Amino acid sequence: MRRKPFRLFLGAVLLYGLYLCYTNFFTGFEVNGFDPLTNLPSKDKSIVVDLNDAVYSGIAIPSVKQLPGGKFIFSFKVKNRDLFNKQLRYKIYYQDDSYKIPEYKDKNGFKYENPEAIRNFYGSWGETDPGFKQTASLAWNDEVMISDSFCIVGNPRNEEAYFGEDDQSGLSSVKIANMVNYIRSEDSWMKGMAQKAAQNGLSIDQQIFQDAVWQIQNVRRFKKKNQRWKRNPRMGNYKFMLVVTTEKGMKELPVSIQDVTHTEPDGRFINPFYYFQYGRGSVDNVNHVMIADQQLNVKAKLSPGSGVYVSPFEFSQSGIDTAAYCATCGMDSSLFRTAQFSQYFYHEDRGHIMPTIPVALNVVKDNYTQDEYEMNKGKYTGDPLYMHYGDHSKELINDFIHGSRRPCETVVADPKENSIELMNPGNSAMPYRKENVGVRSRIGFTYGKVDICVQFPEMLDSDRVWNGLTNAVWMLNQEEADWNDRSGCAGGYIPRTDMRGPKAERKDLQSYSELDFEIV
Repeated sequence: MRRKPFRLFLGAVLLYGLYLCYTNFFTGFEVNGFDPLTNLPSKDKSIVVDLNDAVYSGIAIPSVKQLPGGKFIFSFKVKNRDLFNKQLRYKIYYQDDSYKIPEYKDKNGFKYENPEAIRNFYGSWGETDPGFKQTASLAWNDEVMISDSFCIVGNPRNEEAYFGEDDQSGLSSVKIANMVNYIRSEDSWMKGMAQKAAQNGLSIDQQIFQDAVWQIQNVRRFKKKNQRWKRNPRMGNYKFMLVVTTEKGMKELPVSIQDVTHTEPDGRFINPFYYFQYGRGSVDNVNHVMIADQQLNVKAKLSPGSGVYVSPFEFSQSGIDTAAYCATCGMDSSLFRTAQFSQYFYHEDRGHIMPTIPVALNVVKDNYTQDEYEMNKGKYTGDPLYMHYGDHSKELINDFIHGSRRPCETVVADPKENSIELMNPGNSAMPYRKENVGVRSRIGFTYGKVDICVQFPEMLDSDRVWNGLTNAVWMLNQEEADWNDRSGCAGGYIPRTDMRGPKAERKDLQSYSELDFEIV
């Protein structure tokens, strides 16, 4: 009887030993050998993105021209250590690591989620998110190599804020002409057109043109599409994370972690790189998380030789001369899809009058001197509030800066040289006028380092007289719309149209942003 307690103790120790043996050697699973880019041939794992259809479809990394199916292939090994057959669940995530906001804020030694990190560019499988995928049934000690694929796309969370009008061909001159003819054929539409044109200070033809453009744009609003170009992938280095878990472990994950296109019940997203590296997922033993040592370097190179698109939404008046349209510049539907630049139409501020000396000279070539300038300046007078042409030979020309009336005449895309040439010809005869000439890119990027190769013309002669040209490179926002809002500012932004200085009304959100480099 005295030996019974000892036997009980020995049995308990034996059972505990068996339990430890089982939990250490016959439960769980192992994951290793995670390679996120097995089919990318470059040794440095870098890629220059394909921008051929990026204007309409957004940037896809890789494209179908770069890798089969437009997919990266990743692989990893998984081994079942459980005595029982087991099916596991796995998912891949990516995040731009070069231009990210830190995922956490450190406070008292604890890493709290940084709410701003939700603005980071991250995603999972591609255009759709099927959630966690399932492995085959694995017996005890079975080890298999799993291979799957993914791609990096714009708007990877499929947020409705970046949905918009579907238009596969742009607004062509044919569409406008057809709508103009339709308006003219409708008596009910033409009634009151003269009065409407008079109210807007337009001719009837100009008013019909405006109505035609508005109507086409209005119809497009009913066709919604995921406009991934509104949130294009960021350039720089991408980090890859693999998560393998059990069926039970997957079901316990937040819904926005299971599927990045879903939000939590409170409407917010959770950044998976916070959740699995610093949050609850980092201490849950059922999740096996691997961060790949290999990163992907992504670059973009715009092609000036792809052409210049002329958008009719950039100008509101009819009477635009299309005589200079050609295969590489115009309103053609193919250029709408492929041209990576558009002609920039300057806003004509007709209230900003510039008094100008009515003398035409090649300032730089002929070395127009300061003394000659002062002499000519003294010959002419004029009221800067009015425009004077004709026989007013002693008056200054008081005029505003004009936009182009003949698109593509002063903008030439050269596919062979992969360049765009801008021309601002001088005036050889009256009426003298100043014109703005420019192009802007049609593919937007949120962050990145930008290299620009541009050759500017000379502006000053040897006597430091200015020939009137102003060379500039602008970094502009893509569109003044809610989807393009900048990060909120507690102090508020001053709208660019509010010129009241300290008295200007500040707004927490604003889409407009500009960096302006002028060389004068």
